[in-house]
Amino acid sequence: MVDVSRDDGAAARANGEASFSSSSSSSSSEEEEEEEDMASIPDMLRGYADGGRLLRDACHDAARGLAAWTRRGGATRALLVASVGSVALAALTGLLVVVFVLVVAATSAAAVSVVVSLAALCALLAAAYVGALSVVVFVVSATTAATVVAITVATVLYM
Repeated sequence: MVDVSRDDGAAARANGEASFSSSSSSSSSEEEEEEEDMASIPDMLRGYADGGRLLRDACHDAARGLAAWTRRGGATRALLVASVGSVALAALTGLLVVVFVLVVAATSAAAVSVVVSLAALCALLAAAYVGALSVVVFVVSATTAATVVAITVATVLYM
């Protein structure tokens, strides 16, 4: 379906045809495509809502069909449906617990990784701090020693 409000180049692109345009119109066509992408977001959301409704309807139809099939059968069929349903519920619950444990483990691993990285960073910063303090101590000590020597020399020369 082609939107008649678009120019010929946009209509050709919508039909899958090649569009030959100048460089000045190519920037305007890019802007039009961006506007079309932005306009399609509500359509996409509407599609998700329609899909949800279709899924809900399909689930209700399947449940009604299963209930009708169970009623048409006897007690054995009802026992079969209850057994299979219970096993499926237990299996899905176990699967949900496993997924939950995996998510918790992954989150915990990420948190431990961050803490270890921060500890390594703290060790690096501590080493840098100790190194800076060592340089300061050396400079202060050398300056003090040089000052003591200079005062001693000056005192001996002027006596």
